[in-house]
Amino acid sequence: MKPRTEAYQCWYLIHGKNAGPNTNGSHFFVTLAPGPSLDGKHTIFGRVCNGMEIIKRLGSVQTDHTDR
Repeated sequence: MKPRTEAYQCWYLIHGKNAGPNTNGSHFFVTLAPGPSLDGKHTIFGRVCNGMEIIKRLGSVQTDHTDR
């Protein structure tokens, strides 16, 4: 099944990350904005059903140039 860019338009999608073939791990993302650069790189497997207000608050925390 080919990934669809429009799938990343929702802020509640969860997807895992890996470094290549046979390297699956448990690094997760919750997108708060469209992420077309993610299309075809990660597998979407869930969505946030409760507590999104907390996720949005976390997303609004000020960070420095290194995103820390």
